[in-house]
Parts: sequence; C-alpha cells; structure tokens
Amino acid sequence: MALTTAEAVLVQTIDNLVALSERLGDVEHPGVKGLLREALIEQFLTPLLPTPFQISSGVIVDSKGHQSGQCDIIVADTSIFRPLYHARGAGLFAIESVVAVIEVKSRITRESIRQVFQTAADLKQMACLLNPKNVKDPKFPYGVFELPANILFGFRGQAQEDEGERIESVAKELAVEVGEYVQGVLVPGKTSTLFSPNGKETFPATTTRHEVRMPFAGLLNSIKRLSAERGHPAFGNYMVQE
Repeated sequence: MALTTAEAVLVQTIDNLVALSERLGDVEHPGVKGLLREALIEQFLTPLLPTPFQISSGVIVDSKGHQSGQCDIIVADTSIFRPLYHARGAGLFAIESVVAVIEVKSRITRESIRQVFQTAADLKQMACLLNPKNVKDPKFPYGVFELPANILFGFRGQAQEDEGERIESVAKELAVEVGEYVQGVLVPGKTSTLFSPNGKETFPATTTRHEVRMPFAGLLNSIKRLSAERGHPAFGNYMVQE
C-alpha cells in the first residue's frame, strides 16, 4: 500500500532524525550529546502536538511536596495547569497536567530500563487533585489515577536482543506488572512493543518506519482522553495546602 503524503513526510523526518543522531555521536561531552538527542525527539513531536499540549524536559511535582527525578521529555496539557516554572527548555510540571513521559537514550541498557520503572514508581506515590477514582489502593497512597504514558525511546538497542523482552525481564525482577509501569519501548530499526494491563503488542521494523510511527500514533491518540479524565483541578492547592 502506498504511503499517504503525511506518512511519507513522517518517514523522511524519522530517517533524518536517526541520521542526525548518528552524527551527534561525534560530540565528546556525554551530557551535551544527551541533550541534543532529546531535542531531536522534541523537534519531531512538537509539530504533531495539538494545542494546548506542551513538550519540555523537567521534573514532575504534586501539591503534597513529592517530586519525580529528572524526565527527558514531558508532555503536558497547559489548559489544566501551566508549568509552575519554566526556563531554558526545562520546567516544573504539576502531575495533573502531565500526560506522557518519554525517556530518550543513545542506547537502551538494563540500567535505563530500570530508570523508566523508577519514574513510574515515583509517579504512583503522588497525589492527583480532583481524582474521580479517589479510592484506597496501596499502589496509590493518595488515590488511584491513570499515570502519564511512560515511553522508553532508544536510538540504539542491544544487538540480537528484543527490547520488549528485556523490559519484561526487569519487571519480573522487580515483581511488578509491566503494563502498570511502562507503556512502550521503541528503537528505530528494531521491533517496538506497546504494553497495557491487557498484554502487549509488537510492531516489527519496516523500511517505512512503522516501528516508530505506530507507537507515537498510539501516544498522540491517547493524550486527549487522559487529559479529559484529569478534569479541572483547583490550582490553589499548590499555593496553600489544605
């Protein structure tokens, strides 16, 4: 089946992104190299995000004083809350506004997989204001809410290894359900995997970059629904605790 114009443009954009990432491999400073590769994903996603979604790096906080570690890419709905502070491409984002977190790695390692699980564990400890599912659950001390989509993107994976199976292996070590912590892992040129509490779905690599387009399509289709679930919380709880 022939690609549509939109699909063809996205395929070319992804090819350019991967090629530029390879060029950035010549940058000697690892911190700068990482920032530049994160910027590539931002540049890819920003034109695809509808208003009022914003993409940035930063830290996620809640009204009780909890915070996440540093997140490479945060996708937030600014119609819920604008960033509490934002400067030089990074900010502090209220958990209620965050709909997705993407960790970007030059190469996916077992340590980077553990980091993605830790991000979800941090978010599970947070309070989400005006949560319609405010019920008791030991996994969510302040009430149940749907976590932001948690995605791991790597420009390279481990040769001859399935990244989805590696994530399942780490989940087994941690004794947790994969779909409750990680929603996807994708590497250009390798099979990508999406996870949910109901199971997993895989997308083999193709010359038309289906392994990248499909997971991101699923992400973009889900963020409005997640935003709607968050409702319209009151920002005053961040200014003065009840």
